Amino acid sequence: MDVQFELAVPSGIVTMVEAFFTSMRLQEVLDEMLPYDEEQCKLTPGQRLLGLMLCVFGGREALYRVKEFY
Repeated sequence: MDVQFELAVPSGIVTMVEAFFTSMRLQEVLDEMLPYDEEQCKLTPGQRLLGLMLCVFGGREALYRVKEFY
């Protein structure tokens, strides 16, 4: 029997929350609803809020270092 393994993906609450938000297209909806200046912002509002929510749900305490995580 020849078994081939694909890339292992860690599971947990962050992976589940990200999959849920992706299936809801939450980032795209937030980007459409919230105004921002593309020339001044490196990240869209949807990316910022998704990153913040993933950090909160993941139990990360140092939210000031979110930029380094993503």
